[in-house]
Amino acid sequence: MKTDNLPYLFNPQTVAVVGASRNPNSIGREILKNILDLNFQGRVYPVNPNAYSVNSLRCYESLSAIPDTIDLVIVVVPASLVKEVMLEAVKVGAKAAVIITAGFKEIGGKGVELEAEIHEIAKSGNIRVVGPNCMGILNGHEPYLNATFAPVKPLPGEIGFISQSGALGVVVMKYATQLKLGFSKFVSLGNKMDVNANHMLEHFMNDDNTKIILGYLESFSDPGNFAYVARRASKQKPILIVKSGRTPQGARAASSHTGALAGQEHVVSAAMKGSGIIRVNSVKELFDSAIGFLKAPLPKGKRVAILTNSGGPGTLATDTLISLGMELAEFEKETVEKLKKVIPPEASPNNPVDLIASANAKRYQETLKILLEDENVDSVLLIFVPPLMIQAIEVAQAVNPIIKQSDKPVLGCFMGRDVIRESDLDVDFPIFDFPESAARVLKDMYTYYNWKTAPIEEMEVLVKGKAVKEKVSKILSTGEKGKLLDPQLTQKILELYGLRFPESKIVFSSDELLAEAKRIGFPIVAKIASSKIEHKTDAGGVVLDIRNFEELIDAWLQIQKVYDKFKIDEKERGVLVQRYYQSGIELAMGSTFDKQFGNVLMIGSGGILIELLKDVVFRLAPITRSDAESMIQQLRGYPLLLGFRGEPAADIDALVDALLRVNQLIVDHPEIKELDINPILALPKGIPPVILDARITL
Repeated sequence: MKTDNLPYLFNPQTVAVVGASRNPNSIGREILKNILDLNFQGRVYPVNPNAYSVNSLRCYESLSAIPDTIDLVIVVVPASLVKEVMLEAVKVGAKAAVIITAGFKEIGGKGVELEAEIHEIAKSGNIRVVGPNCMGILNGHEPYLNATFAPVKPLPGEIGFISQSGALGVVVMKYATQLKLGFSKFVSLGNKMDVNANHMLEHFMNDDNTKIILGYLESFSDPGNFAYVARRASKQKPILIVKSGRTPQGARAASSHTGALAGQEHVVSAAMKGSGIIRVNSVKELFDSAIGFLKAPLPKGKRVAILTNSGGPGTLATDTLISLGMELAEFEKETVEKLKKVIPPEASPNNPVDLIASANAKRYQETLKILLEDENVDSVLLIFVPPLMIQAIEVAQAVNPIIKQSDKPVLGCFMGRDVIRESDLDVDFPIFDFPESAARVLKDMYTYYNWKTAPIEEMEVLVKGKAVKEKVSKILSTGEKGKLLDPQLTQKILELYGLRFPESKIVFSSDELLAEAKRIGFPIVAKIASSKIEHKTDAGGVVLDIRNFEELIDAWLQIQKVYDKFKIDEKERGVLVQRYYQSGIELAMGSTFDKQFGNVLMIGSGGILIELLKDVVFRLAPITRSDAESMIQQLRGYPLLLGFRGEPAADIDALVDALLRVNQLIVDHPEIKELDINPILALPKGIPPVILDARITL
């Protein structure tokens, strides 16, 4: 678009509601009513050729009949009339539009064509469009615009919300109001004909009224730029997203609902994690985390103190925190001595601190103050189970001043907290129903703290100069699109990028085989060298740990039988002979090209275990050194790399370098569709990893 009119969506001076109606059960009537109820600061013009007035406002027969310039057009007419309305919107110079109407891309067929036509009309007039098939937009601050059909008056606040589902948006707005959470901005994207999640992330990033960004997404219309925009935005403000379509069935449901294709789950997760987005599993978790981020400072460490009056909830909190990678703080001796002076003898001064059921508001206040003063404590999870004689309100009011004075987060869990909710108590710390929820939110906050405070890194270039890149491009140009590259060429490419293979050679006769084995020395490996057989191990074409010439001849005959089975031409029956490594940890590395997000890097447990255990970690390329380190550390098999049961530790730094070289290779050469290195052996310190098998698909 030549002119970016996006701000007019939320800050118009004039709004026309095309399809405003007198019918109390119509969406057009509801939207107009909501605009008026929130006291919109600008001018509102209902448009309906069949009515003189709506909601006591003069009604106009068309946009052209309005004696004013129009900034924003809200379209609530049948799909067959939307094209005509948009043509007129261009004619009167409207800046933005929200098309509530459904019946477009989401229904397929002619709906797809009609939406495309309307998009072209909007582009011709530089009109920014939200929708179609959406519930509208909201600005909770001046000019106070509620152009939605949600049957609730939203509160002003600091949440910027993006919803791809109109119906869910209505529920979200109602739920947030019940929690007394307000919105800075709210947008229901619908089919994302024009305005998409990327636009809104950038808009919220620069919006002074928005402190935290929440969203429900089903698919990505501009995934190629999503990671870039989200990465920039999340460095400034927390982004928490519910992304549906985790399962293949869910992805198909999302596609039929929105007319868009949902990406593969592991790619979506990689895009979000690599962009600093906190992904949650449900709308409840979304708002639980929002409460934590809005009402508490970020924890600067993972050491948590648990303060409770009941052992059971304290244990639940402990289990959840530890399973999420957090830690229980080890109190200083001085802290333990102070605690003993304010708690009864039967209470525990250790972490979790169990004050037992008799603990009153004063005891909570004194104990919390001591815990927050301990330098080993980064945050506190405060749990209160209300006994008959002590009121939750009293405890909350007693600890609130202590929490307000501290720069450490305190998350409360008041089990059965309805008494607090009903009392309309205003406290300065987040309160949850269950300890597991509070623990999960604390983990989210710590994850975001690490992301936000991490230095911004650039991709590390380990292979310098243009010569290598030009050589590899020339090699790749000899391959065929969609087919495996010759194994020898694959090895040459990877070696040019500084990756190591064992000493090896492809032979085509038993005499050559025996001579090469003698030169390399036993033990050796013999494997199929033809690119026409992909899964060599499954086919029986890999023989390991060959220790003498007799075993070598048996291996040769076995491989020839595999070639017979696959009817491979005599000239292509090469056998790769290479040194056999008896130690080392098998891993897999590689990349795949995703149609939505581009190149995706992978590292995982190698050999046959990659499919069995699915111990893999993905990230969108390009990655940084910190990304590579994080990917390796997240593997379930990571402890093996550190040395297990007397085995030597692997050279982690060399493994990181190898992953970065793979990263640079696929960034330099986008013509590589798939790169599969499996296995790559991680070896002891001082020895770079060695690739035992690799393949490239163009």
